[in-house]
Amino acid sequence: MKGYIIYPTYETINNETIIQLYGRLENGQSFVTLNRLKPYFYIKENDLKKVEKLLSKYEVEKKNLTNFKEEKVIKISAKNQSELNKLYQAIHKKADTYEADIKPHTRFLIDNNIMQTIKIEGDCTSSEKIDRIYNGPIILPIEPFKPKLKVLSIDIESSKKSGELYCIGLYTENEKKVFMITKHKKCCRM
Repeated sequence: MKGYIIYPTYETINNETIIQLYGRLENGQSFVTLNRLKPYFYIKENDLKKVEKLLSKYEVEKKNLTNFKEEKVIKISAKNQSELNKLYQAIHKKADTYEADIKPHTRFLIDNNIMQTIKIEGDCTSSEKIDRIYNGPIILPIEPFKPKLKVLSIDIESSKKSGELYCIGLYTENEKKVFMITKHKKCCRM
């Protein structure tokens, strides 16, 4: 099934980082994919000895990668983003880190070469709010397509100084409304 990603995010569930890709399928149904990710960043191979004592509960993997100065780097993975953030806080003053600021959902998209559109392979369930929930599906990048989306644009006008609300405008393909704050009983423009 082809899907168009509208909102990527992540959550820590059962001590694992779960990537959530919310979107719209080619048939118009809503979907979310749930995939596990071990978040990671890199350090220079030469800095390994400086931080080795801090790495006992992390996965350290030599890669055939370098930084822009052609220095070899090592991949350090954690079970979840919180653990990786703790490690980063402990070592960033002792050793240079690379890609530690990349959010897990962005990391997942980069690692899987995904831009906006995907092919989803796997079983799904449904819920009250989402038509299809894919738990651990195979996700592949595909050529772009654009489904018909429902879009609501909201414009709020207020005072910068006092925060006093003046009006709220709503715009969709089928609706155009402006709600004004006024002393008059009814004030709504279309």
